[in-house]
Amino acid sequence: MQRLQPISKVSAKRRVDNAHRAVVVSAMRKATMGRCARCGRDTEPIHGHERVGRAQGGDILQPDCLLCTVCNGWCEDEPRLAAWTGWKVSSKWPHDHTLTSAQAWALDGSIVEFTVDIDEVA
Repeated sequence: MQRLQPISKVSAKRRVDNAHRAVVVSAMRKATMGRCARCGRDTEPIHGHERVGRAQGGDILQPDCLLCTVCNGWCEDEPRLAAWTGWKVSSKWPHDHTLTSAQAWALDGSIVEFTVDIDEVA
């Protein structure tokens, strides 16, 4: 049996979620003036960042903050250090106990506060 149409690379549900996420990230860009939460740079592109991975119950529609490409890549490349400094929430790796679950260390040594406390959600 031959297909009439090619297989869609993105499901209809994910397409709707992506459109909603774009609206959320755009609003966050306006509120933060397009600044990365970790390094403070206002370089493009700025990505929505979920500290809880999707496989662990994170929600694509509720990013915690915006990160520049460099900082977003760092979080993915260095998950253990990202967890220690509060940029990822992980049951595998420890976090700095001087931080609450709604905080992370910025590169300048200041503490970034998130609006959602992971302990309250869990």
